[in-house]
Amino acid sequence: MSRRSMCRQIIGCAFHQNTSSHFLALHQEIIFKGRPSNNIFYLRTLVTGNEWGGILVGNFCVPTSANIIPKVIITWIELIRNQYHPSIEIHSCQSDGVAKTLVDISGNRIEGGYGIGFRMEPAVNTMVVISSNQFLNNNNTALLIRNARHPQLAHLSAQVTISKNSFKFNTGQSIVSLGLNEDAPTQRLIFNQQNEVRENTVINPFPHLNPRSSPYAALIVSSRLSLEFTKE
Repeated sequence: MSRRSMCRQIIGCAFHQNTSSHFLALHQEIIFKGRPSNNIFYLRTLVTGNEWGGILVGNFCVPTSANIIPKVIITWIELIRNQYHPSIEIHSCQSDGVAKTLVDISGNRIEGGYGIGFRMEPAVNTMVVISSNQFLNNNNTALLIRNARHPQLAHLSAQVTISKNSFKFNTGQSIVSLGLNEDAPTQRLIFNQQNEVRENTVINPFPHLNPRSSPYAALIVSSRLSLEFTKE
């Protein structure tokens, strides 16, 4: 999409893999790029006011024998007041023997949404970098990466790095909820380098239930040995 593009409609922007073609593409890349914050000479790229989410990227199941690395790059986009569904949602390929999808979510502003800010559930067969984003004034979980509902995928690999993001003024049962498969040998999630989670409002939607069955907190970690905190 060009820098002047604007997604503003009922369903936002959706991308999926074309499996009906008789030809195998040499590249599988989605690049959704806007204006860097330090560049005042270009118009902003907005995904705003959609009633059914912002950007949806379907899964890319490309066999490793094809020697193709799928890529999803979403950078410098402003996603404002998208409703119901996530502002950004990425689907993973859940098959064996497929290439790892490279996902780069950097420099975006996700603000005022009524759905989840960013969701990837499950996160497998992927290498993800989420960096330098602003999650502001959202009325749901700002960032959700969770594999707990898919225990059968524990043998698939995942590498997730979350750094230098700002989570402020959001309201929800959780602000950041992270967890890969329990004791998965090839899955790793790193949450480090100046992630800022503050001035949010955490609500308990089920005040009469045991918090262990329905946890609520600014940061929820739902798997062991898959998360590293570092302080610099």
